[in-house]
Amino acid sequence: MSVVVVLAAAAALSGTTPPSVNAAPSASPSAQCPAGNVPTDAVTVDWHQRVDSALAQHEELRRAWNAGIPEGASRVLMYYKGGDLATTRVSLIAVRKADGIWHTNEIGDSVIWVAGAKPQPIPTTDRDLSAADSKRVDQLLDDPCLNAGPAFLGRPAVGVGPTTLEVETPARHWRAAWAGTFSPQEEEIVKLLGPKD
Repeated sequence: MSVVVVLAAAAALSGTTPPSVNAAPSASPSAQCPAGNVPTDAVTVDWHQRVDSALAQHEELRRAWNAGIPEGASRVLMYYKGGDLATTRVSLIAVRKADGIWHTNEIGDSVIWVAGAKPQPIPTTDRDLSAADSKRVDQLLDDPCLNAGPAFLGRPAVGVGPTTLEVETPARHWRAAWAGTFSPQEEEIVKLLGPKD
């Protein structure tokens, strides 16, 4: 089952404060990242929409299944809620370990739209990325085009719920969200961190 979710990371270096969430890019997005940030199927493109943290939703879902919140100096959080004929919630949190390897933990549940139905767990996945994939995640999180991308992208479609992406690193605290489509940088991050078939 393929699901997209949320990016986040948090940290502060001795007295320095990461850039504010959704701060305007230093250069115009089109000049900095020509044609690469907005997919051709995007209907809604918003460069400055405020995107709230989904941490409370991560906590609520994980509390329901007795799962904790992974912590680390650098982490990426993806949260998704939506579906067609059932409501699916997914919390994926990736933490960068001291050796530079990214570790992902994903949990979720789904409840069909029938009166009295109970949420059913989605199998939990825990895995370490390879050294090459971990290095690529680092590169994507440092990519100016990720930071300069739209705060929200949308391509309305039946059953497609919003995904919140949060990145917290010592150098950056950034959020974005999408429904139905995402930027090339976001798409690659989701593919790297998401479960492998």
